[in-house]
Amino acid sequence: MKRLMTFALICFTAAVTACAGDDKPITFSELPAEAQAFIKKYFDSSTIALAKMDTDFLDRDYEVIFTTGDKVEFDAKGQWTELKCTFSKVPDECIPAEIGAYVAKSYPDTKIIEIERDAKKTEVKISSGIEIEFDKNYNVIDIDN
Repeated sequence: MKRLMTFALICFTAAVTACAGDDKPITFSELPAEAQAFIKKYFDSSTIALAKMDTDFLDRDYEVIFTTGDKVEFDAKGQWTELKCTFSKVPDECIPAEIGAYVAKSYPDTKIIEIERDAKKTEVKISSGIEIEFDKNYNVIDIDN
């Protein structure tokens, strides 16, 4: 019985590992509608180099990489979770007003090149290399030089 339980646990672990982190290239039309609309609105002039879907054990997300080097990540519903615009800047309309005002006032000669958000916080990286973390109410909670 002990061997059977051990074998079952090994099989379960192998199955979970096999399903985790499965990246699959996809076409633009396979992205959620909200993600397609976002790309058309903010990155319409950019060419997509790669779009992929990442299926984890319980979750799914999407990543779009452009030939410019910019990258956008979306959750399963098609809402953006991360924008990286290393050689340009994050579109102003994608930056919460409070964050944009803080960066403009505190770091006037910089631009936001990365922004990542979840339900609890938003992190931005500015062109000077400084990373600023905001809570869900857009109060600064950490600065990393």
